[in-house]
Parts: sequence; C-alpha cells; structure tokens
Amino acid sequence: MDPGIAQTGWGILTLQPGRGGKAHECSVRHVDHGVITTRASVPLPARLLNIFTKVRGMLYGEDYLFAAVEEYMIGQNPNAKSAALVLQAKGAMLAACGAANIKVRAYTPGAIKKELTGKGNAKKDDVRFAVQALLGLDPIGTSHEADALATGVTAIRQMSQDDQRRLLKSSAALGVPT
Repeated sequence: MDPGIAQTGWGILTLQPGRGGKAHECSVRHVDHGVITTRASVPLPARLLNIFTKVRGMLYGEDYLFAAVEEYMIGQNPNAKSAALVLQAKGAMLAACGAANIKVRAYTPGAIKKELTGKGNAKKDDVRFAVQALLGLDPIGTSHEADALATGVTAIRQMSQDDQRRLLKSSAALGVPT
C-alpha cells in the first residue's frame, strides 16, 4: 500500500508456483490494484474513516499473509501539513490492518527503488516501468497504484522461503488462479 490522504494506492499480489511447485522458483503474480480517493472538501475525520473502511473491507474475510506499506520519509516533503496528512492516512491503513489481524511490513522508498531497478535513487518512472514489465501490466493508472505494487513486489522478493510457501498455500486457499 502507498499512503496518501487524497489517494491511497493498493495492490494485491501473490506467488505463481514455478516448475515442480518449488517456492524458490516462484514468480510474483498480479491479482488486483486500485486507488482509494478522498475529496478535499470532506472533513478530515471522514476522509480517514473512508480509508480505514475501504482498506478494512479489502482485508475482511481474506487470508492475507501480510500487508506491505511504503514507509513515509518525513524529509521527502518539506510541507509539514502535507506530511502530517500522509502520516494520518498511513495510520488509518495500519489501524485497518490491525483490526484484520494482518501483519505489516514497511519498506523505504530507497529500498523499493533498489529492489525494482537496482538503484536506490531511481526515478518514479523507472520504478513504474519495472513494475509494469515484471507484472505484465499495461500502463498503471496512478503513481500511487504503481508505488503500492512496487512495495508489494519488494516484500515478496525479500520474504523468506517459509513465508513464500505460506503465501503459496494462502493463494491456493483463496482460489487465486495461477
């Protein structure tokens, strides 16, 4: 997930079994992605509730192994008000994960960029292109959706083989086609 008060990006990824179903031969598979949008004209508490409710609704009744969230770096936005709003949106996302008893893994933008492109200082367009190529997607709608998918790819690539096996089992249990 990619936190934002106006737009919160989300993506659902899983593993596709490799030859012989071995975890170390699996590839990342796209299931779905989108963006939660809130209007600036709506009071802040209602916007945060909207984010919480929609994230919670996606998680409710599912058997997700974990949620991956892009870590917000305070220094990347010199506007304190904007930074506070993004962090409040992230709090709504984290609360929804907590309510669904879903573990959360956080990744810095630099770690995500390095995982996807090999460079921790890559441009957003380079990350978007890498995500589109890896997942076989046409252009992704918003940068928030691309960032959410990039965060998920990073999380899956960096998980242990035991977690990869659990993800394969949960994908099968969810009926996610491979």
